[in-house]
Amino acid sequence: DDATDTADETEIHPLFRGAPSSTEFRKLRKRLVREVRAAIETYHMVTPGDRWLVCLSGGKDSYTLLAALWLAATARARL
Repeated sequence: DDATDTADETEIHPLFRGAPSSTEFRKLRKRLVREVRAAIETYHMVTPGDRWLVCLSGGKDSYTLLAALWLAATARARL
């Protein structure tokens, strides 16, 4: 929705410093977050009030997962 779109573009977490600012990258980020959120909802992976522990190996895939989870959680408080 429009509120989520605005939040995604104006509220950038320090995790995203140095990330590309191209339209293609923003579309990719939006799609990843949408798919992560859909998986969380479909498989009931998170219930309200849950706390998450995310382990990072330091690779790009770990940081991508962390970023997608952070965006999914902050874009909609109902997760």
